Amino acid sequence: MNFHLVKDDQQLGPYSLEEMKDLLLQGLVLTTDLVLAEGHSSWETVDKVAELAVEPPASRNPAAPSGQQIKVVSPNLALSS
Repeated sequence: MNFHLVKDDQQLGPYSLEEMKDLLLQGLVLTTDLVLAEGHSSWETVDKVAELAVEPPASRNPAAPSGQQIKVVSPNLALSS
């Protein structure tokens, strides 16, 4: 399935499902951006397209080994202490 996206008043794409999910996880696409999914007849916000549901970044942090705490030093890096 491919998607077209409206970002900063420009129509972009097509993007594959994997590309769209990567863009969402990187924060380059917001859930409020408009998207047109292949086979759909109208533009919708990303959050209304079930295929684009992604795990929120906060819940993707790795679990700490037992007895250790995780100190988040940046959204993409966690250190065990």
